[in-house]
Amino acid sequence: MAAFTRSVPLLREALEKAGRDPAGFPISKRVFLSVDERPEAARAELHRWFTAVYRNPEGTDASGIHARRKGARTPGRAGCGPAPITCFSTRLPAITEQLEMLASVVGLS
Repeated sequence: MAAFTRSVPLLREALEKAGRDPAGFPISKRVFLSVDERPEAARAELHRWFTAVYRNPEGTDASGIHARRKGARTPGRAGCGPAPITCFSTRLPAITEQLEMLASVVGLS
């Protein structure tokens, strides 16, 4: 997320130089989510995914959110400015359990 956050102002600057309105330019970031009662299990699931599927274990921390149910937080918008930024969250296996946990994190259950 840190690299993404650093990239947003650079993108907006390039858009301005090109004569485009940065406030109207859609920006998105895919975030991979794993929530488990055991934080180490949540991180291990992300690490397995990034290593096996993307062959990029560094993505575990760069593009992943892993936490206990009570410690989970959605990605922030620090340094991203006023334009809309869409976060796409991709959950790894155990989708039903994960959605139930996520619903409890955001107060929907």
